[in-house]
Amino acid sequence: MRHAVCTIPRALFGATLGCFFCAGCIPFWGSKPGPARAPSTVVRFADQAAALGLAPSEPTLPEVTRALGRAVDALPANTQGAGAQIAREAQGMEKEGGQSEFEHARRSLDLALVALGKVKRPAGSSAERRRAIGEAQQAIAAIGADGAKPAEVGRAYRAVGEALLLVTGGSGQIATGRKLAPLVARFAVEEADAARRTGAQLLYAMADAFDALPGRSAKVERLATQLRAQAQGLSQAATLAYSSQLQAALSTAATALAALKKAGPALAILQAEARAAVGRVSAERPFELERPAVQDAVRLLTDGLTVAGAR
Repeated sequence: MRHAVCTIPRALFGATLGCFFCAGCIPFWGSKPGPARAPSTVVRFADQAAALGLAPSEPTLPEVTRALGRAVDALPANTQGAGAQIAREAQGMEKEGGQSEFEHARRSLDLALVALGKVKRPAGSSAERRRAIGEAQQAIAAIGADGAKPAEVGRAYRAVGEALLLVTGGSGQIATGRKLAPLVARFAVEEADAARRTGAQLLYAMADAFDALPGRSAKVERLATQLRAQAQGLSQAATLAYSSQLQAALSTAATALAALKKAGPALAILQAEARAAVGRVSAERPFELERPAVQDAVRLLTDGLTVAGAR
């Protein structure tokens, strides 16, 4: 019995094989892996962590903690059930409430960092990973055992979100523009009542952006804390008092932007323009009449923060 013999001409066989390679039919043959991309659950957690403290529509702490558990479950590592443990901590938050929420939060964040250390082939340089994880550890340690403050907890969640993004192929930090741009866009088009609420959120986000800048001075940190308190007050301000409180908060933001050292030419121009724009905002006129001036000031402050964050 004769065996079948392939009668495909060599030239045709070579052309056919070449088509397989060119079309990507054999992607594993000599191919290089593409750049790492953070899982969508990690990105979603980082976004929710960034929104913590953005009054008045911030997500709840149990909700963000559940998102953390899902992000940990998606890590390319043997996390030994850390995601499920974090989910149980979120349940404990809802049942117990009060200051016990912060203890559950601290345990959840610690579990996430342990899981993060087990990620296979982490993205980012070793120096970047040490920085991000070190900042997260410091933020978690700053959560007071007695009388913990929501601002401390929010900062720790954001720091863990930044570390998760970096190690899994994300940006390494929640970019200023990514957090501020949607708020700026909403502020520009909303009706006056909704814009007042968004204005408070926007200033709170600016305070966090100042706190996230590398190499920030003690003066900038102090002004960021002051701006955060002003934003919280603005979210509860009466209509007639809103303009004066908004102008004061914008002045604080402009002062913080001007306090950033080693400014390049672009940032130096934005520092001057932002201060001038804030000076054109009247504290005496109703907010509805001042919106164009306020929007101009907000845009320049946001642009300045974005440039500062990219240095």
